[in-house]
Formats: sequence, structure tokens, C-alpha cells
Amino acid sequence: MMSLATALLGLVSCSSEEGSDNMAKTADLQLTTDISTTRSIIEATSFSAGSMVELFVSGAANNINYAWAEYNAAGFWSINPTVKLSGANVGLIGLANLKDADITPDENGDQCDILIGTPNLAKGAFINAAYPKVPMTFHHALARISFVLKQQNGSEQLTCISLKNIEKGSAISVKCDSTKLADIAKEMAYVIAHNEDNTHIWDSFLESMLSMIYANREAATLTLKKTITLSEDSQTIDLLVVPTSINSYNRVTLELTIGGNVYSVELPYTTWSSNSRYVYPVTIDTSKDMPVAISVGSSTILDWSNNGEGNIENTWNMD
Repeated sequence: MMSLATALLGLVSCSSEEGSDNMAKTADLQLTTDISTTRSIIEATSFSAGSMVELFVSGAANNINYAWAEYNAAGFWSINPTVKLSGANVGLIGLANLKDADITPDENGDQCDILIGTPNLAKGAFINAAYPKVPMTFHHALARISFVLKQQNGSEQLTCISLKNIEKGSAISVKCDSTKLADIAKEMAYVIAHNEDNTHIWDSFLESMLSMIYANREAATLTLKKTITLSEDSQTIDLLVVPTSINSYNRVTLELTIGGNVYSVELPYTTWSSNSRYVYPVTIDTSKDMPVAISVGSSTILDWSNNGEGNIENTWNMD
């Protein structure tokens, strides 16, 4: 089967040959970074000191294909081992917060927010010894799902929220194949090194990447233990999920533990995409002498950073 890199290279032009003067010049790779549509709940617009990024490199003068970058207290990235650049164009991809590629909430409710970084290059710009300082934009590989909770006629305590697969569906998964992700990152770096226009590289690669990374998902339950007192005022709880489609083959329920009792409601069919936020209104009715009724409306799709509904109840660490 034709590789992702080979297929995409058929659609792009190879870069021009470099002059002999350029080939003799060398420089060390440098990084600057930003995070696409950063959520305010991360409380920063960039990485924090001590954050680590895995770098996948293609075409380095000293044949380095893999390196680590650490963000230091002075606000600079330290790259180890050093990546040397010459006149030849180099491709670069960064992965952050991959860990074990497991997004299960920990005991504090934190989840691993997997980020994928691509060079933010203008058309006709390249990474080489003449241009060693590379701006990279990191994008959220996961989808952000927000449940805006309101309770009518009461003030019960919610202690747990879960997303569960119905029957044998596998829409909800908590792991991705980190080996596949690394392989795809290598191919992406190679294409960037040979592509004359990388202005839309993220859009070009994202869907192909995710379809490969999560192709062999295993069904799981995504559970967040969080105690809040419900009321008529909106309160928002977020979960990060592996991008997926919810349909007749992959049905998903929202499960809420309220007042010690567990209630389930099926979510409407939709598709959750990377780097986007999906907001669901959830109404809990606890009228006297009536069974608890829970309704979930269709999602509103927003930019990742849009926090207009209610208060965010949980946070995620960047490192």
C-alpha cells in the first residue's frame, strides 16, 4: 500500500536545488511555539517551564531524526541532541503530552491533552541554515466535549459523569496507538521537507492521521469523578475524547450519578472532530413525586477556546 508520505508527495512540488554556498553553511535548529485556540482553562497561551516535546526531524545535516525539546524557565526551548541544519530543507513535527497515549482522567480529574505541532511557515519559506528559527503551532488532537448542566426543582449532588459505549460499539476509546502516531509524524516531517507550500499542512494531514491512529480502537468507558451541587444555574463539565462518529453502529450514553443513583441517556448521533468543542445542554428535572428526567439537546460546535457557557469545573495540565 502506498504510504501517506508517498501519496501526498504526488500532490506537491519538490523544492528547488540549493546552491553550493548554502550547502556549506550550518546552524542549530531553534523553536518558538504557540498553541492553537488555547482554552482559557489551561491558564496559559503557551507551554510551561519543564514541558517536553518530542521532535521528529527529516533532513538534518547531522542525521538526527529524533530529539527532545524542553521549555525552560527563561522561555526558550532546549533541544537535545542538537539538530544541525545546512542548505538542504528540513521537515519537522512535534508531539506533546503523548505519555502512554491514554486519556483516562486521573485521580485529580486531569486528562492528557495530546498536542501535535507543525511548522507555521509562510508559502515559499523553508527550514534550513538560512532560516533556523522555526515557529511551530500545536493543535489539539482530541475533541473537547462540554456538558452544560441545569437542575430544575431541586439541588441534588452530582458525583460522577461517564461516557459509555452501547452494546459492542467502540466510539468511546481512551487510548491511541502511540507507535502509529510516531510513524505518521516521521512521514509528515519528510513531506514538509519536500513541500514548497506548508501553509495548510495541518488541514492536509489531520484527518488522514487520525483515521490511522485510532483505526483499531478498543471500547472503553470514560469516567470523571467530580462532585458538584446542581442548580438552575448552568455548570459546565468538560471531557476530552478521542475523535469519533456516534451513529447506529457506535452508540454512546451519557451516564450521571446523582444523589447516589445512576441515570443514563443516549447522545444524539454526531461526529466529534479534533481541535473543536461540542457543547451539550443537559437538563435534570427532579420534580416532587416524579421520576428523575434527564434530557440532552443537540450539540453546538464551537472553537476550542470558546468558554461562554457556565463555569469550567475541571482542568488539565499541559505537562
